[in-house]
Amino acid sequence: MDDRQPTSLGNLSRLLQRPDFVALTLAEVMVAMVFLVIIIGAASGAFATNEPSREALMEERERLMALENALGKGLGKSEVVPADVDALFSRLVALSELETQVARLKEELSEERAQKEEMASSLTDDKRELLAKYSDVKHQLEAERQAREAAERRLKATEDFAKALAARLQEAQQQADDLEAEMADKRQQNQVLRSRVAKLEEVTGGGAGIGAPACWRKGDDPDGALQYLANVKAFNGYLIVSPAWPASRADQAAALGLDRQMLGGVMSRSDFRRVFRRIYDDSERRGCRYYVRYDNNAVTDANQLRAMDELVEGHVYIYRTRLR
Repeated sequence: MDDRQPTSLGNLSRLLQRPDFVALTLAEVMVAMVFLVIIIGAASGAFATNEPSREALMEERERLMALENALGKGLGKSEVVPADVDALFSRLVALSELETQVARLKEELSEERAQKEEMASSLTDDKRELLAKYSDVKHQLEAERQAREAAERRLKATEDFAKALAARLQEAQQQADDLEAEMADKRQQNQVLRSRVAKLEEVTGGGAGIGAPACWRKGDDPDGALQYLANVKAFNGYLIVSPAWPASRADQAAALGLDRQMLGGVMSRSDFRRVFRRIYDDSERRGCRYYVRYDNNAVTDANQLRAMDELVEGHVYIYRTRLR
Protein backbone atom coordinates (compact mmCIF):
# COMPACT_ATOMS: atom_id res chain seq x y z
CA MET A 1 0.00 0.00 0.00
CA ASP A 2 1.27 3.41 -0.87
CA ASP A 3 2.48 5.31 2.26
CA ARG A 4 2.31 8.77 0.70
CA GLN A 5 0.26 11.35 2.64
CA PRO A 6 -2.39 13.59 1.06
CA THR A 7 -1.22 17.01 -0.03
CA SER A 8 -2.06 19.95 2.34
CA LEU A 9 -0.80 23.42 3.16
CA GLY A 10 1.05 22.13 6.23
CA ASN A 11 3.25 19.56 4.42
CA LEU A 12 3.54 21.17 1.00
CA SER A 13 7.13 22.29 1.74
CA ARG A 14 8.22 18.80 2.84
CA LEU A 15 6.49 17.26 -0.14
CA LEU A 16 8.51 19.32 -2.56
CA GLN A 17 11.77 18.16 -0.89
CA ARG A 18 10.98 14.41 -1.23
CA PRO A 19 12.95 12.39 -3.86
CA ASP A 20 9.83 10.81 -5.20
CA PHE A 21 8.05 14.13 -5.84
CA VAL A 22 8.16 13.46 -9.52
CA ALA A 23 6.27 10.27 -8.85
CA LEU A 24 3.14 12.15 -7.67
CA THR A 25 0.00 11.11 -9.36
CA LEU A 26 -1.83 13.44 -11.63
CA ALA A 27 -4.73 13.61 -9.16
CA GLU A 28 -2.45 14.80 -6.37
CA VAL A 29 -0.94 17.44 -8.61
CA MET A 30 -4.38 18.69 -9.58
CA VAL A 31 -5.44 18.84 -5.92
CA ALA A 32 -2.37 20.90 -5.12
CA MET A 33 -3.10 23.23 -8.03
CA VAL A 34 -6.72 23.74 -6.92
CA PHE A 35 -5.55 24.40 -3.39
CA LEU A 36 -3.06 26.96 -4.67
CA VAL A 37 -5.79 28.67 -6.68
CA ILE A 38 -7.89 28.94 -3.50
CA ILE A 39 -4.89 30.31 -1.63
CA ILE A 40 -4.29 32.84 -4.39
CA GLY A 41 -7.94 33.97 -4.19
CA ALA A 42 -7.75 34.36 -0.42
CA ALA A 43 -4.46 36.22 -0.70
CA SER A 44 -5.96 38.53 -3.31
CA GLY A 45 -8.91 39.29 -0.97
CA ALA A 46 -6.58 39.93 1.95
CA PHE A 47 -4.37 42.17 -0.18
CA ALA A 48 -7.45 44.04 -1.37
CA THR A 49 -8.57 44.48 2.23
CA ASN A 50 -5.18 45.74 3.35
CA GLU A 51 -4.69 47.61 0.07
CA PRO A 52 -1.05 46.57 -0.72
CA SER A 53 0.84 48.34 -3.47
CA ARG A 54 0.40 47.33 -7.12
CA GLU A 55 4.06 46.33 -7.48
CA ALA A 56 3.83 43.97 -4.49
CA LEU A 57 0.74 42.30 -5.92
CA MET A 58 2.36 41.80 -9.32
CA GLU A 59 5.48 40.34 -7.76
CA GLU A 60 3.44 37.95 -5.62
CA ARG A 61 1.40 36.94 -8.66
CA GLU A 62 4.47 36.12 -10.73
CA ARG A 63 5.92 34.06 -7.92
CA LEU A 64 2.74 32.04 -7.51
CA MET A 65 2.42 31.51 -11.26
CA ALA A 66 5.96 30.22 -11.41
CA LEU A 67 5.22 27.78 -8.61
CA GLU A 68 2.03 26.67 -10.35
CA ASN A 69 3.90 26.03 -13.59
CA ALA A 70 6.50 24.01 -11.74
CA LEU A 71 3.86 21.84 -10.15
CA GLY A 72 1.93 21.44 -13.40
CA LYS A 73 4.96 20.24 -15.37
CA GLY A 74 6.19 17.91 -12.63
CA LEU A 75 9.60 19.55 -12.32
CA GLY A 76 12.30 18.00 -10.23
CA LYS A 77 13.45 18.93 -6.77
CA SER A 78 16.26 21.10 -8.06
CA GLU A 79 13.84 23.61 -9.66
CA VAL A 80 11.67 24.20 -6.57
CA VAL A 81 12.89 26.54 -3.87
CA PRO A 82 11.63 25.44 -0.44
CA ALA A 83 12.32 28.88 1.03
CA ASP A 84 9.82 30.40 -1.38
CA VAL A 85 7.16 27.92 -0.28
CA ASP A 86 7.82 28.66 3.39
CA ALA A 87 7.66 32.38 2.70
CA LEU A 88 4.40 31.87 0.83
CA PHE A 89 2.86 30.00 3.75
CA SER A 90 4.07 32.63 6.18
CA ARG A 91 2.51 35.26 3.97
CA LEU A 92 -0.74 33.31 3.81
CA VAL A 93 -0.83 32.92 7.59
CA ALA A 94 -0.22 36.65 8.01
CA LEU A 95 -2.96 37.35 5.49
CA SER A 96 -5.33 35.07 7.39
CA GLU A 97 -4.59 36.92 10.61
CA LEU A 98 -5.07 40.22 8.82
CA GLU A 99 -8.38 38.98 7.48
CA THR A 100 -9.43 38.05 11.01
CA GLN A 101 -8.41 41.50 12.24
CA VAL A 102 -10.24 43.11 9.33
CA ALA A 103 -13.39 41.13 10.18
CA ARG A 104 -13.08 42.18 13.80
CA LEU A 105 -12.56 45.79 12.75
CA LYS A 106 -15.62 45.52 10.52
CA GLU A 107 -17.64 44.25 13.47
CA GLU A 108 -16.33 47.08 15.64
CA LEU A 109 -17.10 49.57 12.89
CA SER A 110 -20.57 48.07 12.54
CA GLU A 111 -21.13 48.32 16.28
CA GLU A 112 -19.78 51.87 16.29
CA ARG A 113 -22.04 52.74 13.35
CA ALA A 114 -25.02 51.22 15.19
CA GLN A 115 -24.11 53.22 18.30
CA LYS A 116 -23.82 56.37 16.21
CA GLU A 117 -27.17 55.66 14.57
CA GLU A 118 -28.73 55.00 17.98
CA MET A 119 -27.15 58.19 19.30
CA ALA A 120 -28.37 60.10 16.25
CA SER A 121 -31.86 58.65 16.77
CA SER A 122 -31.71 59.58 20.44
CA LEU A 123 -30.51 63.07 19.54
CA THR A 124 -33.32 63.32 17.00
CA ASP A 125 -35.87 62.31 19.64
CA ASP A 126 -34.35 64.78 22.11
CA LYS A 127 -34.40 67.47 19.45
CA ARG A 128 -38.02 66.67 18.62
CA GLU A 129 -38.91 66.77 22.33
CA LEU A 130 -37.05 70.06 22.78
CA LEU A 131 -38.83 71.50 19.75
CA ALA A 132 -42.18 70.39 21.19
CA LYS A 133 -41.32 71.96 24.55
CA TYR A 134 -40.16 75.12 22.80
CA SER A 135 -43.43 75.25 20.88
CA ASP A 136 -45.44 74.78 24.10
CA VAL A 137 -43.44 77.48 25.89
CA LYS A 138 -43.85 79.79 22.90
CA HIS A 139 -47.62 79.26 22.87
CA GLN A 140 -47.77 79.77 26.63
CA LEU A 141 -45.79 83.00 26.38
CA GLU A 142 -48.05 84.17 23.57
CA ALA A 143 -51.14 83.39 25.66
CA GLU A 144 -49.63 85.23 28.63
CA ARG A 145 -48.82 88.20 26.40
CA GLN A 146 -52.37 88.33 25.10
CA ALA A 147 -53.75 88.00 28.64
CA ARG A 148 -51.43 90.79 29.82
CA GLU A 149 -52.53 93.04 26.96
CA ALA A 150 -56.19 92.31 27.74
CA ALA A 151 -55.57 93.08 31.42
CA GLU A 152 -53.84 96.33 30.46
CA ARG A 153 -56.79 97.28 28.27
CA ARG A 154 -59.23 96.53 31.09
CA LEU A 155 -57.07 98.51 33.52
CA LYS A 156 -56.97 101.43 31.09
CA ALA A 157 -60.75 101.28 30.69
CA THR A 158 -61.15 101.12 34.48
CA GLU A 159 -58.85 104.11 34.93
CA ASP A 160 -60.77 106.09 32.30
CA PHE A 161 -64.06 105.16 33.98
CA ALA A 162 -62.65 106.13 37.38
CA LYS A 163 -61.51 109.50 36.01
CA ALA A 164 -64.90 110.12 34.41
CA LEU A 165 -66.64 109.05 37.62
CA ALA A 166 -64.40 111.32 39.69
CA ALA A 167 -65.22 114.22 37.37
CA ARG A 168 -68.94 113.48 37.64
CA LEU A 169 -68.68 113.15 41.41
CA GLN A 170 -66.89 116.46 41.58
CA GLU A 171 -69.57 118.01 39.41
CA ALA A 172 -72.30 116.42 41.54
CA GLN A 173 -70.58 117.66 44.69
CA GLN A 174 -70.47 121.15 43.24
CA GLN A 175 -74.15 120.90 42.35
CA ALA A 176 -74.89 119.61 45.85
CA ASP A 177 -72.98 122.52 47.38
CA ASP A 178 -74.87 124.95 45.17
CA LEU A 179 -78.15 123.25 46.07
CA GLU A 180 -77.28 123.31 49.76
CA ALA A 181 -76.52 127.01 49.54
CA GLU A 182 -79.77 127.54 47.67
CA MET A 183 -81.69 125.48 50.24
CA ALA A 184 -80.09 127.44 53.07
CA ASP A 185 -81.24 130.61 51.39
CA LYS A 186 -84.69 129.08 50.87
CA ARG A 187 -84.82 128.01 54.52
CA GLN A 188 -83.96 131.51 55.57
CA GLN A 189 -86.66 132.90 53.31
CA ASN A 190 -89.08 130.24 54.55
CA GLN A 191 -88.32 131.17 58.14
CA VAL A 192 -89.11 134.77 57.35
CA LEU A 193 -92.33 133.70 55.64
CA ARG A 194 -93.25 131.45 58.57
CA SER A 195 -92.78 134.36 60.93
CA ARG A 196 -95.01 136.49 58.76
CA VAL A 197 -97.63 133.71 58.45
CA ALA A 198 -97.60 133.13 62.21
CA LYS A 199 -98.09 136.82 62.79
CA LEU A 200 -100.85 136.88 60.20
CA GLU A 201 -102.57 133.82 61.70
CA GLU A 202 -102.29 135.33 65.13
CA VAL A 203 -104.04 138.41 63.87
CA THR A 204 -106.58 136.82 61.53
CA GLY A 205 -107.04 133.42 63.14
CA GLY A 206 -105.31 131.55 60.28
CA GLY A 207 -106.15 127.97 59.41
CA ALA A 208 -109.15 126.90 57.41
CA GLY A 209 -112.17 129.06 56.89
CA ILE A 210 -110.42 132.40 56.82
CA GLY A 211 -112.98 134.94 55.73
CA ALA A 212 -115.17 135.60 58.77
CA PRO A 213 -113.65 137.55 61.65
CA ALA A 214 -112.75 135.82 64.88
CA CYS A 215 -115.41 135.91 67.58
CA TRP A 216 -112.84 136.27 70.35
CA ARG A 217 -109.86 138.59 70.31
CA LYS A 218 -107.96 140.06 73.17
CA GLY A 219 -109.72 143.13 74.48
CA ASP A 220 -112.30 142.63 71.72
CA ASP A 221 -109.89 144.61 69.58
CA PRO A 222 -110.07 143.63 65.88
CA ASP A 223 -106.26 143.76 65.78
CA GLY A 224 -105.84 142.01 69.12
CA ALA A 225 -104.40 138.54 69.61
CA LEU A 226 -106.61 135.58 68.71
CA GLN A 227 -108.26 133.75 71.61
CA TYR A 228 -109.19 130.05 71.22
CA LEU A 229 -112.30 128.27 72.38
CA ALA A 230 -110.91 124.71 72.76
CA ASN A 231 -108.13 122.25 71.91
CA VAL A 232 -109.31 119.39 69.66
CA LYS A 233 -107.19 116.26 69.09
CA ALA A 234 -108.56 113.71 66.63
CA PHE A 235 -108.04 109.92 66.74
CA ASN A 236 -109.43 107.01 64.74
CA GLY A 237 -113.18 107.19 65.53
CA TYR A 238 -113.16 109.67 68.42
CA LEU A 239 -111.93 113.08 69.62
CA ILE A 240 -110.58 114.55 72.84
CA VAL A 241 -111.69 118.15 73.44
CA SER A 242 -110.24 120.28 76.24
CA PRO A 243 -110.94 123.93 77.20
CA ALA A 244 -108.65 126.59 75.73
CA TRP A 245 -110.58 129.80 76.48
CA PRO A 246 -109.00 132.38 78.76
CA ALA A 247 -110.43 132.98 82.22
CA SER A 248 -111.98 136.23 81.05
CA ARG A 249 -114.17 134.23 78.61
CA ALA A 250 -115.49 131.68 81.16
CA ASP A 251 -118.94 133.25 81.35
CA GLN A 252 -119.27 133.38 77.57
CA ALA A 253 -118.21 129.71 77.32
CA ALA A 254 -120.84 128.78 79.90
CA ALA A 255 -123.42 130.71 77.88
CA LEU A 256 -122.48 128.52 74.90
CA GLY A 257 -123.27 125.46 77.02
CA LEU A 258 -119.62 124.54 77.64
CA ASP A 259 -117.94 123.73 80.93
CA ARG A 260 -114.60 122.23 81.81
CA GLN A 261 -116.03 118.95 83.10
CA MET A 262 -117.93 118.30 79.86
CA LEU A 263 -114.88 118.95 77.71
CA GLY A 264 -112.44 116.94 79.78
CA GLY A 265 -113.07 113.48 78.25
CA VAL A 266 -113.49 111.50 75.05
CA MET A 267 -116.17 112.58 72.58
CA SER A 268 -117.61 110.62 69.71
CA ARG A 269 -118.29 112.32 66.42
CA SER A 270 -122.01 112.54 67.19
CA ASP A 271 -121.29 114.09 70.61
CA PHE A 272 -118.95 116.62 68.99
CA ARG A 273 -121.58 117.48 66.38
CA ARG A 274 -124.27 117.94 69.06
CA VAL A 275 -122.13 120.17 71.32
CA PHE A 276 -120.52 122.31 68.62
CA ARG A 277 -123.75 122.77 66.70
CA ARG A 278 -124.84 125.39 69.26
CA ILE A 279 -121.44 127.09 68.92
CA TYR A 280 -121.76 127.19 65.14
CA ASP A 281 -125.28 128.62 65.34
CA ASP A 282 -124.09 131.36 67.72
CA SER A 283 -121.22 132.29 65.36
CA GLU A 284 -123.63 132.44 62.43
CA ARG A 285 -125.91 134.75 64.39
CA ARG A 286 -123.00 137.02 65.33
CA GLY A 287 -121.30 136.86 61.88
CA CYS A 288 -118.00 135.52 63.18
CA ARG A 289 -116.23 132.23 63.81
CA TYR A 290 -114.87 130.59 66.92
CA TYR A 291 -111.32 129.18 66.66
CA VAL A 292 -109.89 125.93 68.04
CA ARG A 293 -106.40 124.44 68.04
CA TYR A 294 -106.64 121.24 65.94
CA ASP A 295 -104.28 118.21 65.87
CA ASN A 296 -105.06 115.27 63.53
CA ASN A 297 -101.60 113.62 63.53
CA ALA A 298 -102.86 110.62 65.53
CA VAL A 299 -105.34 109.59 62.80
CA THR A 300 -103.82 106.76 60.73
CA ASP A 301 -106.76 105.86 58.46
CA ALA A 302 -107.21 108.11 55.42
CA ASN A 303 -111.02 107.89 55.47
CA GLN A 304 -111.11 108.66 59.18
CA LEU A 305 -108.77 111.61 58.65
CA ARG A 306 -110.99 113.12 55.96
CA ALA A 307 -114.14 112.59 58.07
CA MET A 308 -112.57 114.18 61.16
CA ASP A 309 -111.34 117.21 59.21
CA GLU A 310 -114.77 117.77 57.65
CA LEU A 311 -116.48 117.38 61.04
CA VAL A 312 -114.30 119.92 62.86
CA GLU A 313 -113.96 122.44 60.02
CA GLY A 314 -117.73 122.30 59.49
CA HIS A 315 -118.33 123.93 62.90
CA VAL A 316 -115.31 126.11 63.74
CA TYR A 317 -112.19 127.60 62.23
CA ILE A 318 -109.02 125.65 63.01
CA TYR A 319 -105.39 126.40 63.67
CA ARG A 320 -103.39 123.28 62.87
CA THR A 321 -100.76 122.44 65.43
CA ARG A 322 -99.39 119.48 67.38
CA LEU A 323 -100.98 119.04 70.79
CA ARG A 324 -99.66 116.99 73.67
